[in-house]
Amino acid sequence: GPLREGSPPEEWPELARACRPDVDAHSSVKEPPLFRALRSEQVLDEEVHIRLPGTEAGRWLSVNASPIRDDGTIRGAVVIYHDVTRRKLAEEELRRERDLAEGLIEAAPALVIVLSPEGRIVRYNRFAEELSGYRAEELMDRDFFDVLLPDRDRAKIRELFQKTLDELDTSGAVNPILTRDGREREIRWSNRVLKDDESRVVGILAIGQDVKDLKEAQ
Repeated sequence: GPLREGSPPEEWPELARACRPDVDAHSSVKEPPLFRALRSEQVLDEEVHIRLPGTEAGRWLSVNASPIRDDGTIRGAVVIYHDVTRRKLAEEELRRERDLAEGLIEAAPALVIVLSPEGRIVRYNRFAEELSGYRAEELMDRDFFDVLLPDRDRAKIRELFQKTLDELDTSGAVNPILTRDGREREIRWSNRVLKDDESRVVGILAIGQDVKDLKEAQ
């Protein structure tokens, strides 16, 4: 049978089938890692999805495979699987949440701007583009204060920005921004600090409402 000790290479495919826990399982990989390792290929942290027939759910596995050599001749292979289903599901949930957040930002009837701790623009939504006349790609990594604020207000707003970084409440502040054609639009801001997983400040989320629109809505 295929499990006999010392099986020659031509019998290894039968050996692989004999070792599989369920030959009817559907895998996202066209060729099993074992076959590739038997051809001298190294498989490192490759993720595969296994699903049994008639089921919607499956399991995600991370696989490593290496050939076993004896005096330069491949005698077999070792394959190690780790179940990473929980991590993959968490990543998928995070992706859905991120996509939802992206959609909300782009559809928001307000300016949504993300600034780095140095005050450089890293996010600029569609409403901000339409109000200011600048495309987002024109402003990426540019200094918010130099590009979008009148000269007379830059020092004052930089101080306000620093207070926000220091986690003081600066929401409700009103200041003008400059549009591409030189007009000024009064904006009321709501600001919040953005932090990473280690609670380090990585930026500022600024949401702005056009004061003119707010007055017209009253």
